[in-house]
Amino acid sequence: MHFEFVRCVRGMFLAVALAVALAGCATSMNSLSNVELEQILIESVDVRYAPDAVIWWGSAEREYAAKVTAEGKAPTKKGSNGLPKENSADDYREIMSTPEAQAYLRDKLAGLIKQRFSQDISPHFRGTRAMRVEVEVHSFTIPSPLQRVALGGTPMLFALTTLKDAATGKEVAKLDKGAAGMAFGGVLGVALDQALPDLEDRVLNSYSENVSEWLKAS
Repeated sequence: MHFEFVRCVRGMFLAVALAVALAGCATSMNSLSNVELEQILIESVDVRYAPDAVIWWGSAEREYAAKVTAEGKAPTKKGSNGLPKENSADDYREIMSTPEAQAYLRDKLAGLIKQRFSQDISPHFRGTRAMRVEVEVHSFTIPSPLQRVALGGTPMLFALTTLKDAATGKEVAKLDKGAAGMAFGGVLGVALDQALPDLEDRVLNSYSENVSEWLKAS
């Protein structure tokens, strides 16, 4: 138990160190004055993905696999007795390698990012100058419980966020900064984590805080 406690605490400090490192590597640009910031209205949020974007999100993958299985769209293979076999790891990989599976993950993440803007960020900007936000996701990683028990891991989102004038399309602000959420490692840490918000919520909360700080939302 003492060893697991040490691993749990060590995982916490590693997550903090990673968050500090991500903050240090940030590149941001904001050409708007405080007065101009008060005048903006976030009219729309568009989430897109870099050509080499990677999403590693086990719970969402399992959600999609369960959905297609329930709908009878999962691969069905028969054993030597002629009866259907239970889905194997190969079947799971086959399901998740389809364009439909990747679109499901991307749409789900895009929806959560837009939700963060509508709840946490856009309400602070109710001016008259319409702005458009473009979010280009490069990677989204949610480590599985097994990974965190054995190796540790931190939920992370890397995205390029750009603010553009809706009328002219001119870029007025840009944020290139990774977001990291807190996560405990080891058996004890993963068990303790069950009482806390989901890992995706933690990293998206961190992203919202980064954007709010960047735009100086009060």
